[in-house]
Amino acid sequence: MRALGRRLYDMAGNVISPPPYFDVAAYEGSVRLLTAHYEVMEGEDAACFLEESATFIARARRAVSEALAQHGELTVRGVLEISNPDLGPFTVMKNELAGTLRAHLRELVAAGRAEEVPGKGPLAWKRL
Repeated sequence: MRALGRRLYDMAGNVISPPPYFDVAAYEGSVRLLTAHYEVMEGEDAACFLEESATFIARARRAVSEALAQHGELTVRGVLEISNPDLGPFTVMKNELAGTLRAHLRELVAAGRAEEVPGKGPLAWKRL
């Protein structure tokens, strides 16, 4: 896994999606190791890029936690709709954010701060 800042770009420089990660701890480790898909960066440029990556993780973590706290029970789609405007907004590939948000939901479950709520429809989560 490699650090991706807080967004991905197409060849024309347009923002197309958030950084897709599915394991929060692994992605945070990548940020600390300075491995990236972008051109070589040095000095202040590298430090700023890594800070941007770490800040996105923190913002996504907070967005998921706050969404559950405010709305009680949500599906990934619900968290996506609530969080996308603040984290992006991502317009072209906003569904890519779903995997990232799901990773943070799983992180909350592992920490004992949320639980999965099985049902007849899509899986939901609620804050404990």
